[in-house]
Amino acid sequence: MHSSLLVVAAALRPDPPTARSWLDDELSRAEYRQGLLERFQGWLADVWDRLTQGALGAHPFSAAAAIGLTVLLVVVVALLVVRVRPETRYAAGSAPLLADASVSPEQHRAEAEAALAAGDADRALVEAFRALASRSVARGLLVERPGLTAHELAAELGPRFPELAEPLAASADRFDRVFYGRFTAAPDDARRVLELDEAVRRGRPATAVTR
Repeated sequence: MHSSLLVVAAALRPDPPTARSWLDDELSRAEYRQGLLERFQGWLADVWDRLTQGALGAHPFSAAAAIGLTVLLVVVVALLVVRVRPETRYAAGSAPLLADASVSPEQHRAEAEAALAAGDADRALVEAFRALASRSVARGLLVERPGLTAHELAAELGPRFPELAEPLAASADRFDRVFYGRFTAAPDDARRVLELDEAVRRGRPATAVTR
C-alpha cells in the first residue's frame, strides 16, 4: 500500500508554484464572497507556504500528504460556498407572481405591510408585488395564468397606465433580484410597489384588455 501511495504522489505532485496557482484560481472565482476570500485566502496561503517549505526535499509521501491537505482545504471552501450561496427558487427566467391564486390582493398587501413593520423589506417587496399582480387579475387588467412574472406584469400594465410604466419596470427588476436572493430590498422598494398597487386600484386604465 505504501508503494501505491508513492506512485500516486509522484503522478499528482505539482511543483509548489503550480499548486499555489491552482489554489489562488479556485479562490478567485466570482461566487466566493469578498470578505471570506480575503481572510481565508491569506490563511490558506500561509498554510501552503509552511507545507511546501517542509515538503521540498522531503520524502514523496510527505509531499503527497501536503498536497492532499491542500486539496482537502479547497474542498472545504467549496462546500462552505455552496452553503452560503443564495438559493434560487427558479433556474431561469423571472420569478412567478401568482404562486397561490386563492390569496386575495388585500391579504398579500397585509402581509407586505406586516413584513415592513417587522423590518423584513425583502418579504415586504415580494408580497407587495404579489398584491399588485393579484389585484390586476381581479380588476380584469391581466388574464390569470400560471407562471406570470414581474416583467410580464410590468410589460402588460405599462400601456394601460403609461405614467406607471417606468416605475413598474424598475420594480420588476428589483423584485427578481430580491426573489432570487441576489440583493436585499430597502423598505422604500416595498413602499413604492405598495404605491403602485394603490394607483392601479384607484386608476382607470388607458386601454381595454383584449382577451
